[in-house]
Amino acid sequence: MGSAVGGSAHIGAMTAEPFTVTADVSYRPYRVPPRCRKARPVDEVFTHYISIPSVTSNDAPVVAIVPDDRKIAASNPGRFRETL
Repeated sequence: MGSAVGGSAHIGAMTAEPFTVTADVSYRPYRVPPRCRKARPVDEVFTHYISIPSVTSNDAPVVAIVPDDRKIAASNPGRFRETL
């Protein structure tokens, strides 16, 4: 890795609480009930928890810098914000 941004060097320095995203997923697989021959759809639900690390703006690497050659941000004031 050539520069100090990105990589796992910042992971150990994080002190903020991670974001926890909860996703309830429901689906209908076909199951064969006891003493039956034909499969029937059964509603099943499971919950998946995803933990996303929280970082400050100083610790977060710059992912992409996209030039605004066509001045799209200037033609839509308030929709886009400058972060640099």
